[in-house]
Amino acid sequence: MKIAEYYLLDVFTRQPFAGNQLAVFLNTDGLPAATMQAIANELNLAETVFLSAPIEPNHYPMRIFTPTQELPFAGHPTVGTAQLLAELGLINRTQTLVLHPPVGELSIHYSGEKAVFTTARPASITPSTLDQETAAALLGLQSHHVVGTNDALDNSSGHGHGDGPTQRDRDIHGKRSGTGGRSRGAGG
Repeated sequence: MKIAEYYLLDVFTRQPFAGNQLAVFLNTDGLPAATMQAIANELNLAETVFLSAPIEPNHYPMRIFTPTQELPFAGHPTVGTAQLLAELGLINRTQTLVLHPPVGELSIHYSGEKAVFTTARPASITPSTLDQETAAALLGLQSHHVVGTNDALDNSSGHGHGDGPTQRDRDIHGKRSGTGGRSRGAGG
């Protein structure tokens, strides 16, 4: 079995054991997608990143997996990976870092200590096909808390998810998915 170096990060925080958890595996060239998926499932974090060796300086092929599927793009894995590469000294922070996930090239620059990027493609926004009960179930709410689905949207910069009005903002505050352990912070 191939051995890969990996890091557990807390993204969008400077405090250990807070923020968005992320695993980043380095030098995963040749690792089969099925193995990547199995590792992401085993770790049970929101996302797990697999980086291949750079194809040129500051250019890294990138794949992102949840416990159940590969994603073409996700924001916190992009930021966390960029911060990790800079912290490890694997990139030149004065030059643009380019990550290559399935959605397309993501150009990242550094502003002070923060990694900044624009999505590879503009968000596409289309009317939602969800009914009120389905939207409520997906949000973990009672259906009467969903104001309506006429104003709900499916938005995507690589993978879709729904946004819609709820009766009260507090209906969705505190709704979190359970994830696995954390071990180190990565800027935010």
